[in-house]
Amino acid sequence: MTESIEDSSSSCDETLIDEEDLNKFTPTLDQFTPAIPETVTKYYMRQCGLQTDDDRVVKLLSVSVQKFMTGIQHKKKV
Repeated sequence: MTESIEDSSSSCDETLIDEEDLNKFTPTLDQFTPAIPETVTKYYMRQCGLQTDDDRVVKLLSVSVQKFMTGIQHKKKV
């Protein structure tokens, strides 16, 4: 019943985002200031055992959490 990482994905060569889209997105992420401060995100990342030296990862997580919370708020209003 144990499945290796190599066996779990049928096509590891597929990417989730097109390289051109990623190149357009990265500068946008750098300019965006998330509502959740990056210090707060870093705190909770440490609490969960996540560590990174890449500030882009922290900012991306902050933006993702903001989008998630906005979606929840929007659903509550409907």
